[in-house]
Amino acid sequence: MEKQKRKQYKVMMAVFCLFRRSYDWNPAYLAILAGRVVINALRPFPAIIFPALIVDTLLGGGVFGEVLSLVLAMAGSTFLLALLDIWSGKGLVLLQSRFKDYLNGKISEKQQHMSLEKMESVEVRELFNRADNAVSGELSYAVRTLGGDRGADAIGTEMINLVSGVLRAMVLVSALLRLGLVSAIVILVVLTFHMFGGSREKRAAYEERVKTTPFRNKNQYVTNVMVDFRFAKEIRLYGLQDFLMGKFKKNKQGFYVARKEAKPAYYFSHGLGILGELLQMAVTYGYLLTGVLWGSITIGEFTGYVAALNNLSATLVMIVQAYLNIHLYGEYFIDFEKVMALEEENSSDSLSVYGQSGDQDSVLSQGESAKAIVFSNVSFSYPGTDRKALDNVSLELPSKGSISVVGQNGSGKSTLIKLLLRLYRPDEGNIYWDGRDIWEIPLNEYRKKVAAVFQDYSIFALDIRDNVAPGGENDEKIWDCLRQVGVDGTVKKLPRQLDTLLFGYYHEEGVDLSGGEKQKLAIARMLHKDSALMILDEPTAALDPRAELEIYEQVHRLAGERAVLYISHRMSSCHFSDIILVLEEGRVAECGTHNDLMERKSLYYRLYQSQAECYKGGKAV
Repeated sequence: MEKQKRKQYKVMMAVFCLFRRSYDWNPAYLAILAGRVVINALRPFPAIIFPALIVDTLLGGGVFGEVLSLVLAMAGSTFLLALLDIWSGKGLVLLQSRFKDYLNGKISEKQQHMSLEKMESVEVRELFNRADNAVSGELSYAVRTLGGDRGADAIGTEMINLVSGVLRAMVLVSALLRLGLVSAIVILVVLTFHMFGGSREKRAAYEERVKTTPFRNKNQYVTNVMVDFRFAKEIRLYGLQDFLMGKFKKNKQGFYVARKEAKPAYYFSHGLGILGELLQMAVTYGYLLTGVLWGSITIGEFTGYVAALNNLSATLVMIVQAYLNIHLYGEYFIDFEKVMALEEENSSDSLSVYGQSGDQDSVLSQGESAKAIVFSNVSFSYPGTDRKALDNVSLELPSKGSISVVGQNGSGKSTLIKLLLRLYRPDEGNIYWDGRDIWEIPLNEYRKKVAAVFQDYSIFALDIRDNVAPGGENDEKIWDCLRQVGVDGTVKKLPRQLDTLLFGYYHEEGVDLSGGEKQKLAIARMLHKDSALMILDEPTAALDPRAELEIYEQVHRLAGERAVLYISHRMSSCHFSDIILVLEEGRVAECGTHNDLMERKSLYYRLYQSQAECYKGGKAV
């Protein structure tokens, strides 16, 4: 019980925070919600009040003018409320859409300011995914099948239903008290029983959806795989058609079993709801008809009370349903608030340090070469493992020229780069740039000084100009970078050249480049950044050895007064590198020039000879 109370408290706090964020974003959103509450609370009353007055006026011998004025009043008030409902509803839909965009923007902004170390955590990524689903409404099947608004929209809509329902119920109950306290209590008890039956039926229907959701979700995935063209080749190549259909049928069978198990509770609740409705009709109609026969209630009042009681019954069920839905949706926004509370990577680290010392010279200007990059006793382990990816590494990288980092898989090559790029912080030791710890340099400033192309590089579904130079400035420089990597000829043949959109999957007019062409675009983007340190972390895997060598030689020539660091399984970058760093099991095994390391005939020599034998067609050693 205590656990349930704590959960309810967290849900209500998450809902409160959501409305507080909506006020910070645009107070008009809460204003239109309040307006909708008033409109929804008032809408039923013209149909309750005026028919009773019209009937009593007719039976009392009222003149035509009196009846007509009541009819016009009913029609006018109904029309006005309906008009306000449509107008405010349109405004609410627009604001809800913009509010969801605002919340999605907050999630994206938070992601961009999180350290890569945290974002690579499975737990953090799942938390972001749940927060995004909460806003968009892409929730479990059980939630989606409730219908109507979803996500952030649903919280606002259900809050309107809850508050307007409570206001409406208060007015209707006060009207029923005119029948007398005892009579009103009897009728309210019957209504409560009806409400309990109706809400229990809805709860049972929800529980049925919960039990069947796993099977629905599995079959949704199987269906998506079967119709998604991206999976078509593997499905046909490995003969997965019958396998997938078997999975589909098995999940369907499980779905029907789960549904059958849930049905008795639903039938019982449904029967309880029908019984409550019949009991309400019998008691309320019986009491009101008796009042009419005894003369204590007029025919008009009978009409009004019946309408009021029916509306109150529906209103009480709506209140319960709105509260359940707010609690249901609010659970997901607990994850949203957890995301918003995550600690961000500070992009202005150490600005106060420079402000106090006045030492601005240690922050390098973009394009200026590092005088020296030094690793001092650096160790690092990835989260969730005790194995050291780097173990007490100390080395000095030259201020300019080319450096190759080689080693077998798992030797620590990519980890070295991630630490150098400040994507991770070392567990032990320090990394210095021109004598200053890189973690003392403002992050935004530091990131301008380094550029990299990774093995799992990204090309975006944008045009070529924005892929090479986000913002599209300086086309002449873009063309020069494309020429330097040897892909300018391909781009010039495209109908829209730099304005060509990539990926036909996202754009009807999009172009799909080859793997090698996309890799060259990624390298052109690195060149365009014109950074002090350029890093190529095995980005040329899709290129043949000759093309890879040409790329490396070209980057080497372009380096000039800058430093270029290569990581590659292939040794094509090593011949012209000024220094070669050999890693083994997270430690520096060797360091020197190609000729020096070949003469030592140690690890580098074995790696080089093994690859050379493969290219010659011999047996690897």
